[in-house]
Amino acid sequence: MRGMGLIGILVVACVGCAGTDGGKKPGGGGGGGGDLPEPDTADTADTSDSGADTADTDTAPVEPPEVILTVCGDGTSDYRSIQSAMDAAPDGAVLSLCGEVFAEPVVIDGRTLTLRGTAGATIDAGRATRGLEVSSASGPADVTVENITIQNGDSDLGGAVWCENATLTLTDVVITQSSAQNGGGLATANCAVTLTRTEVSANRSGGDGGGGYLLGGSVTVTDSRVVSNAGANGGGLYIMGASGITTGTLFEDNSGHVGGGVWFDGTYTFTRNVVHRNHALFTGGGFGGDLHAGDITYNEISENTAESDGGGGFTVTGTGRIFRNHFYDNVSADDAGGLRMLYGAAVIEGNTFLRNAAAGDGGAMKVSHAASEIADNLFEDNDCQGAGGALEIDDDNSTSRGNVYRRNHSAGNGGAVHFRLPFWDVEITDSVFEDNVSDSCGGGIGFDGKGFVLSTARLVMTGNQAAQGGGLCAQLMGSVELANAIFTGNVASGPGGGVFFDQVNVDIYNVVLHANQADEGGGMGLRGAASAVVSDTIVSANTGGGVAATGAPSWRYSVAWGNDGDAFSGMSDPTDRDGNFAADPAFVDAASGDFHLTPTSPGVDAGDPARLDADGSRGDVGAFGGPGAW
Repeated sequence: MRGMGLIGILVVACVGCAGTDGGKKPGGGGGGGGDLPEPDTADTADTSDSGADTADTDTAPVEPPEVILTVCGDGTSDYRSIQSAMDAAPDGAVLSLCGEVFAEPVVIDGRTLTLRGTAGATIDAGRATRGLEVSSASGPADVTVENITIQNGDSDLGGAVWCENATLTLTDVVITQSSAQNGGGLATANCAVTLTRTEVSANRSGGDGGGGYLLGGSVTVTDSRVVSNAGANGGGLYIMGASGITTGTLFEDNSGHVGGGVWFDGTYTFTRNVVHRNHALFTGGGFGGDLHAGDITYNEISENTAESDGGGGFTVTGTGRIFRNHFYDNVSADDAGGLRMLYGAAVIEGNTFLRNAAAGDGGAMKVSHAASEIADNLFEDNDCQGAGGALEIDDDNSTSRGNVYRRNHSAGNGGAVHFRLPFWDVEITDSVFEDNVSDSCGGGIGFDGKGFVLSTARLVMTGNQAAQGGGLCAQLMGSVELANAIFTGNVASGPGGGVFFDQVNVDIYNVVLHANQADEGGGMGLRGAASAVVSDTIVSANTGGGVAATGAPSWRYSVAWGNDGDAFSGMSDPTDRDGNFAADPAFVDAASGDFHLTPTSPGVDAGDPARLDADGSRGDVGAFGGPGAW
């Protein structure tokens, strides 16, 4: 039957017939005993006027049988070539390819077809053209490709696969060893393209999209592998102006200029992927792009590198969401080992940043020139040779709340967080800083600039170290509002074991500075402030003295007790005036980190009468008093 096309595979259905001879039984002879029997009307109830229920005789539509044409080059099938099978196939047919190499390009225009390979089925373009082209020039095209390798393609757009204005579904496909100016492996323009369990590997482009260049339309990538591709922007995949999602996919060992693993923009969703060991010659070792309102969620982003900013990822502009990702062991040769945000007002929430490193600023992350929300993240064991061991906020008014910073290090200012030249007011609240180290200023937080207000509240800083300001260091003509914070066990080799302010105006309320250490001002160092107000604060058990200050700060309703060294140096002792006193503050358990006051503490109801506790009573001194308490 070979070469007979559809003969022998089409099924003809005759509704109401028992045979093929005009309604007669087979061999009926046209009359007499061969006629079909008449219905037995005696046994059939007449329900035409009775209103009685009748049985529902509707039947479900029967799908037509799948038309399958086999294609083998050795002549053991319906057709020897893919093209000849396509010429004979009706729309909706399946071309079943034998497990061999087909050295012919496949061009499909305005057709609905499925190419389905058996094990080993390969389309080899011979480095002369594309392996597969799909378009809708002569009508709508909807093409499905299953279990086929497409390789050795070469073209200007889409070395192995090209799709334009059509629907293309790739399942269990391998696209490999191909090259193009854009889209070394595949390229699409305004297609609805779906990749499922598909591998895009070892492709190259001179421009964007080493593995794939996907423009417009919709792009869905699921449970796939994008590995060892190289290009300019988007070494693995370049997705621009498309809606859709990439999920469950591995991006590994790709390289590019921006976005070594993947580049995307728009409202795209990138979730539950693994982005590993990719490299960027410029920015975004793992991923890069213009976030707009897209989502980057639940991804594992590790061991990626960039020769400029953003070892793990780089985004510019946008108001999207970066949520519950795991950034670890990423490295940048400039800023932001883990994540670089530029001009992007994104929500960065619930992420984990571990062991990222930068040769410049922001060991884990750097944000600039916008107003991102950085919330409920964990920053641990990150390192930089510049400023901001975990995070640098640069000329930016991003807010930081609910974060945990642990064991980060910077060679510059801000062992955990650094604020640089923030010309807007900035805020950092409800955060924990533990065992961070700066070789310069501010083991936990360091900031410098002018014309800004840093507002902090509900901070816990413990075990941080720096040359100046073991917990917090602020320099150069800004203003700091510090409220409801605990500084304990911080160490400075210079001034200010807990906090150090140099030429900064300060307003400090309801702060505990306990058991910190410095060569002067174990609790606080204060130098050159034009305006300084300290109220409702406890300075206790610090080594190197309590407070070292120049000038005449306003000191009121506060406690200084048990400091090793002068309670106050460089300023007049304010004890026993303006509500100040010297007495054991009677913490519940300072050794275990519980700095609540016991009910009999002299600090209860001893704060500024104008600053009430949440229950309306006169405020307590210490971190848990006043209107902004926990």
